[in-house]
Amino acid sequence: MAGTYGILNEQGQKSYPGIFSKGRVPLQSIFMTESLLCDQGKEITSEIYRIAVDKLSLEQIEAIIAIVAKSNNLSTRLVRLSFDQLGFIPIKTCFIATLGTDQLISQDDIENINDEDLSKLEIIDTDPTNGLGIK
Repeated sequence: MAGTYGILNEQGQKSYPGIFSKGRVPLQSIFMTESLLCDQGKEITSEIYRIAVDKLSLEQIEAIIAIVAKSNNLSTRLVRLSFDQLGFIPIKTCFIATLGTDQLISQDDIENINDEDLSKLEIIDTDPTNGLGIK
């Protein structure tokens, strides 16, 4: 699987058992974002990576949805709707040990990245109940 990826650490492997081959999670980007998550019924701000849904099988997506739904006491339908709205599946950075990419980046692109761009975090809302009138 070519692209950007994260490798699950021990905690990540326990949280997502058997879902990702060799613990390799396809990501949209190596850059993390800050997000509001629903964690066991409580809203928390957490740093996340965005899982690249287009690089997952339907079985992997359904397994992740089931884990998130069970751990937050939500319906799988509600979690699926939330992920569909987002266009990605969030994964906490604390579950990822290392990052990598198989993609080549041109020297021009590298030279155009500055520290200010790297330090900016995008704030997104990934509460699976947001906008559905459920709290």
